[in-house]
Amino acid sequence: MIDPANYPLTTPLVSYDGDYTTYSLGVGRKFSKNFSAAILVGYEEPMGGFASNPGPSDGFRSVGLSASYNFDDIKISGGIRYVDVGDSEVTLGGGIPSASFTDNHVVALGLKIGYTF
Repeated sequence: MIDPANYPLTTPLVSYDGDYTTYSLGVGRKFSKNFSAAILVGYEEPMGGFASNPGPSDGFRSVGLSASYNFDDIKISGGIRYVDVGDSEVTLGGGIPSASFTDNHVVALGLKIGYTF
């Protein structure tokens, strides 16, 4: 729980009602001496109730793809992941919804270039 002393509301800034379990499953393959790729799926079960204001989501489903290529002393790795974020409501205290978050998604991209010397 994160609850700053001067936070003006009666509820904590961030609070979680229980433990969350996130599942990720991936399969990778080395296609050649220099190239490999992987695909992954992820899932987090919705818990229900109100979400926190800084993290307004309740569970998710995701799919991702990554690849890596090596040549000489250079390695290039990259990936993309699509996340379907679970719907949620947040409250400013008192159990009355103050905002509703629905139909949200995230696209994450990453790229890494490494040089060995």
